[in-house]
Amino acid sequence: MRCSDVRQCRETLSSGGLPPEGIREVGSHLRTCPACRAVLLADDPLIGVLTAGESPETPAHLALRIQALVRSGRIQEPLPVWDLWGWWRQSPFPAHAAAAATLVLGLAAGFLMGVDSDRGPGPGMVGRPADPLAALALDALADAPAGSLTESYFSLARQTGQGGI
Repeated sequence: MRCSDVRQCRETLSSGGLPPEGIREVGSHLRTCPACRAVLLADDPLIGVLTAGESPETPAHLALRIQALVRSGRIQEPLPVWDLWGWWRQSPFPAHAAAAATLVLGLAAGFLMGVDSDRGPGPGMVGRPADPLAALALDALADAPAGSLTESYFSLARQTGQGGI
């Protein structure tokens, strides 16, 4: 391989598109040509790692052995993330019980919160306008000086709560 060939394939090499034979050829050229090595390593330092040595050989019949393990059931194919029904079928009973309990508790809490909010004002609140600031418990800000931003806000809130503005 010549220097011009190596420099032409440097983008393909750094993107991982070069076949193993091409990587071996570029690696052998880089071991003998310091100029090309300096240019390529300046562009992408990982090229040195890619071309440094041989990749290990794949064991013979690896794909056939993996397929046999999957067919025998000792290795299960992973389920897609969005397959909720598949998860439900494969999950154990405690997961079903926890999911059902969470659903029932959530619905019950929502029902109870809705019932509580429909009752209206308590017996001590009838006939009295609610103070919007009492719910906020902002007693520390009650001593705001006249004309301050805090006092202006409070006066607007009181007027709004009493049917004003």
